[in-house]
Amino acid sequence: MAAAHELSTRGFKVTVYERHSRLGGMVRAYTNPLGTSANPFEMSAQHFVLPSYAIVPETLRSIPNGRGGTVFDSLALIPRNPNVGAGNQGQRAPVTVGTTQFIAPLPLTPEAVRSAPIERYPQYISDALGQLGKYTPADTALLASKFAAWVTSGPRRSVGQLDKMTLRQFFRTDRMSANAAWLPWTIEHVLGSDAKDVGGSAEALKEFFVDPLFRTLESRDRYYWGLNIDAESALPLGICFDGPETEVWFDPWARHMRTLGAEFKVNHTLTQLRTDGGQITSAIVRDERGRAVEVTADYYVLAVPGDRMRTLFTPDITRADPGLRDAWNVLPAYETGFQLWFRELDITLGLVAPENGWYTFLGGVNTIWQRDLRKFGSGQVGGALDIEIFSSSLFQVPGRLFGKPMLQLTKEQTIAELRDHLIRHAGMAEAFRPGNFLGWTPHTTLQWTNTGWDVTDVRAGDAPGNAGRRPRPSPTGALRNLFLAGGSVRNSTFVDSQESAMETARRSVNAILERSGVNEPKCWLPDYSPPKALAGVRADDDRRYAAGLPNIFDVIAPAPRL
Repeated sequence: MAAAHELSTRGFKVTVYERHSRLGGMVRAYTNPLGTSANPFEMSAQHFVLPSYAIVPETLRSIPNGRGGTVFDSLALIPRNPNVGAGNQGQRAPVTVGTTQFIAPLPLTPEAVRSAPIERYPQYISDALGQLGKYTPADTALLASKFAAWVTSGPRRSVGQLDKMTLRQFFRTDRMSANAAWLPWTIEHVLGSDAKDVGGSAEALKEFFVDPLFRTLESRDRYYWGLNIDAESALPLGICFDGPETEVWFDPWARHMRTLGAEFKVNHTLTQLRTDGGQITSAIVRDERGRAVEVTADYYVLAVPGDRMRTLFTPDITRADPGLRDAWNVLPAYETGFQLWFRELDITLGLVAPENGWYTFLGGVNTIWQRDLRKFGSGQVGGALDIEIFSSSLFQVPGRLFGKPMLQLTKEQTIAELRDHLIRHAGMAEAFRPGNFLGWTPHTTLQWTNTGWDVTDVRAGDAPGNAGRRPRPSPTGALRNLFLAGGSVRNSTFVDSQESAMETARRSVNAILERSGVNEPKCWLPDYSPPKALAGVRADDDRRYAAGLPNIFDVIAPAPRL
């Protein structure tokens, strides 16, 4: 969608082929009209426009919303819903990590972070962790030293050491109590996209969380603070959409592009690419009736997950462009879940990653969206809880009741485990009172088959090696009219996100402009250079790395050199 936007704006004739019936991919979410379904909406997962994004908010500001504003206006956190009953307004945000219940964070301002001396980082982190409670002094000291070492690791150490290990290995969770070890585990498995059976790269997670944050603090051009002071919101945080993403973002986006001449063909699935003479000659698409349709174009932008790249990149294509074999470096990360329906629900957001339990993210959709859910579906649902479950819990971590990971459970066992999990760790016993719980349904990325649960859409995992020895495929390559976009493509953060997808789209569009000779301005890209505030300490760390020494802050249990 981002590539189509930028190309159509520059006068290209663009056609988008989408395999689903509604736009949005793994971000798609849309309501069901009243009386057409038992469920008020369909959703793949809850998504966020994170502080430190740059391209996403800029793009949102360029899409008219049809009401005199732009799609950016729909970014909020807790919209004021005057027509929604008090029981569905959202008053709780349960957070459990290990056996620790988080309390209020330290008050920080951008100015305070900018002016903080780097040598004081371990003390600041130690003070913050001390507020969380239930960490031993040894845990607190080790976590503080590891966070400081992680942030200040230089480029050579990052590629030569951090990119060869998971975040858990770097943090030496083997030296922590089980409770403390759950904090880096949560960053790796819930906040990141850990690759199945592999885990999340310490380097990729640093590039995604740490460096963009510092670039934002340096007030770099168009980096987003996560604020939308004009939103109809209880808080000025613009990190969620105030409605279903397909309806408030993708549908207006498509309407805008149609005014620029773009076409959209939904229920069309790409099945084959044909090549000859160093270029793509045509694409074969299966339409809504199952017919094979040949599509020819001057340029082809492919935006599909890694697993689908591998089915499309046949031997003749990889012979023409050996770099496309990097698609086999894209390891899958699984993120799916369920919606639970209630008459009333008072949860806004939640993160529940208990010791010896499933890792889940909770979103109170009735609170986040500017919608009265009783106007959709059956008309009975007033509150809806979105539950996101991640790779380790899907495949490895057993549930408390049946001792199995989620994908090995029956439907009945699944809802029993979810109910127990939410009552035990999110304080939701009242939500499950008689007459209040109305039912449940899986995400659009999860299906029940004759053999059990099947995750139909996967993300690219933050696998060790993506920053160096096992890179993802590049947006541009040897085939002169084929370009790649999406989170499964090589990008500045090595992570699959909305921001990285748009970055790769813009790099592809800029390459099309170069190869076509069209005299149009190139797409703007953010300043991805390393944070200036960390330049000195990271240069010193690279000297220490070259000398075989650990990071200056990595003093308690230094990370191994693999």
